[in-house]
Amino acid sequence: MRSVSYVQCVALEFGGSLFPHAICLGDADNDTLNELVVGDTNGKLYVYKNDDSKPWTVRSCQGMLTCVGVGDVCNKGKNLVVAVSAEGWFHLFDLSSPAAKHPDASGHHELVAAAEEQKPVFKQHIPANTKVMLISDIDGDGKCELVVGYTDRVVRAFRWEDLSDSPDHVSGQLLLLKKWLLEAGVLLCPGYKEGTAHLFNHGLAGGMSVRHKSS
Repeated sequence: MRSVSYVQCVALEFGGSLFPHAICLGDADNDTLNELVVGDTNGKLYVYKNDDSKPWTVRSCQGMLTCVGVGDVCNKGKNLVVAVSAEGWFHLFDLSSPAAKHPDASGHHELVAAAEEQKPVFKQHIPANTKVMLISDIDGDGKCELVVGYTDRVVRAFRWEDLSDSPDHVSGQLLLLKKWLLEAGVLLCPGYKEGTAHLFNHGLAGGMSVRHKSS
């Protein structure tokens, strides 16, 4: 029997190990096109563009990356790449800055080798043992919050407090908004309607979902 596949596949160069929620698609560099963002257990963050097999850029983080995301977590009107480690280190990367892009003669982007440019624009320690993460407007105020689920059935919602008026400068901190303790494991996903978030409290017998909002 002959098998024919009409699906175009792309093989990516990635030699590390990753957690289930350390991979996502999103507009990481604000060019209106989605990139693939992958974090490994060695603290490396890889960003792939188009159908290139090699990463467009590689960034260094502290700890084992358990979840990554792309979104306007600072509410500055542009996306940032978020990477959170099991040890509780929260990293922000701005890949839309000119320093993050170095096109070669063929128009492709080369990896940024300078150590200074590989550092995150912001890093903060939050409670450790992160499992899942969601960037969404959970209270309907038009601003994004960061919702993090932990291995001990705890869910915490954070909001960015901005200390800079410049849209290109990241200066501030994450503030804890609310904390939930669920009865079973935690899953997070965007809501069915715009501006909502759902926390899924799943048990061994098939589970039930509980929706929370911080209002």
